Amino acid sequence: MRRRGGGGFSKGGPEAGGAEVRYTSKGEVVYAIVTRMPPDRRLSLPVPTATTARLVETGEELPVERSEEKLVVALPAALPATSIPVIAVR
Repeated sequence: MRRRGGGGFSKGGPEAGGAEVRYTSKGEVVYAIVTRMPPDRRLSLPVPTATTARLVETGEELPVERSEEKLVVALPAALPATSIPVIAVR
């Protein structure tokens, strides 16, 4: 992920686990906007210092694990495949 100041967008690459993700940030929070859901509902995000993730729409804390320099986020099974969830990562 390329970090831009002022809340600019950048697009995620193939490292996102088959998903298409765009990013923006405000302060210490990175927002991952998932425009294409990963087939296995596991989102691999290149945020090396993050430790938590929550679904912005509901405030639900999402299960996470670290994998090298990435944060792997488990998306809820009940989330429709056509939705465009926003994940707040810290």
